[in-house]
Amino acid sequence: MSINIEAMTMLNMTKRQILPACIEYSSVLGSAVGAVSSAGVEAGPQRELLEDVCGLIATMKKDISQLEKAAARAKKLTDTTKRAGLYRDKVIPAMQALRATADELETMVDADLWPIPTYAEMLFVK
Repeated sequence: MSINIEAMTMLNMTKRQILPACIEYSSVLGSAVGAVSSAGVEAGPQRELLEDVCGLIATMKKDISQLEKAAARAKKLTDTTKRAGLYRDKVIPAMQALRATADELETMVDADLWPIPTYAEMLFVK
């Protein structure tokens, strides 16, 4: 039950907060690429960052889908032992994959757009 609650919370936060912030940042980067290019300057680094962020957004969407599917499958099981095994074998790894993608995006997305406290902020480094 605890893992299910954590998975649902993770999905909620990712879909409603993190993913929209990443998409907004990709839009900012896209505008920067356009502005720099239209000024006649090579926008290679900006374009590369945009490609990296967009690639991670696509990965995040895939990770969200995998976690949703795994959690839905586990929730349908009535046998508690099989359910626990599915949470261990499918849901937790899907959560770990989504977490890794979000962690990577956290290091790239503008701090002003990132919707939740970063590790640095939680450790009072900032």
